[in-house]
Amino acid sequence: TFRMPSDQDTRAMLVAYFREMARPTLAASPRGRAVVSTSLIFFQRQYWVQTGCLLPIVRNHNLYVLEALRNAGPQAAASPQEKEVLFWQNHVALKADFCLVLWRFVKQTVLDAFPYKMVFKNMASMPTARSWRKVYGLSDQESMMLSYSALSRRFAAAVLFPHDLGMISFDDLYVIGIPIFMPANELIVTMAMAHMSSTKNYPWYMLREEHADLPTMHADVGTPLPWEPGWGGRDAVNSTGRVTYLGRGVQHEPDRLLSAVSVSNFALFPHVRRFWSLAGLLRDLALLSSEDFAVTGAAMRQSSEEAWEVTSEFYRRATSHLLGVELATA
Repeated sequence: TFRMPSDQDTRAMLVAYFREMARPTLAASPRGRAVVSTSLIFFQRQYWVQTGCLLPIVRNHNLYVLEALRNAGPQAAASPQEKEVLFWQNHVALKADFCLVLWRFVKQTVLDAFPYKMVFKNMASMPTARSWRKVYGLSDQESMMLSYSALSRRFAAAVLFPHDLGMISFDDLYVIGIPIFMPANELIVTMAMAHMSSTKNYPWYMLREEHADLPTMHADVGTPLPWEPGWGGRDAVNSTGRVTYLGRGVQHEPDRLLSAVSVSNFALFPHVRRFWSLAGLLRDLALLSSEDFAVTGAAMRQSSEEAWEVTSEFYRRATSHLLGVELATA
């Protein structure tokens, strides 16, 4: 499941270490000094297929982001009149030539009457902000120094092209409450297939066979799941479905890729907008006001706060397990 180096000796060492970490089932494993969880449904299933151990799903809350916003004070609050939309990390998810096509399409389509300015992050040699420009890039220094409070204060929305099934950048934007636009799942599948068929190692490394095909002796197909994993997990890891989580032939089968993308956080979380084309994205942006984005951002933050009630209870019980103390009753 981890990104594997090309050196064969290093790979062998890491695989051996990975196998030593595997636990067959909760009942059979001794009480340990670690509690392991994941925020990704796909990774939960992949780890089960690889090791025979089923991890609990615990949502990421990126508390460091909230702490940074609190430390920044009232000035970190988003301005309801902000008119910039950020294109985030597309240099990783998109091939270099298409990044330039994206830039040129947006630049030629977004004219003076368009209600928002389009800002590109991590694209080299792009013209930077000027008062008359509607489309521009962040300077290298701006990209490096862009803080969470600046993100919250400056940008009305963000366009995110995914480069794997789990992305910290998505979690960061979501917990801040910046409205997110993402390609439809079917478009994401075509992007992933293009990378996996023509590149090695990265991106989409969680789906690549050279990284994922690491089953251990504990990963017995006949081992029953210790509990119901939810989200159709029991059927997903049966004798035929399990090959998806080992990366076998995934890059040649769109339906398998789509099933993997459909259980990603960016596909399941509420209040994320989808687009089927660049023209459709720009049309949707033009129809939405700053007030619309403010409502969406508030709904995203509310979703995170409600989920934290479950997450905090998991951490409370994990702490009790690790310290060997009884839980306090309310």
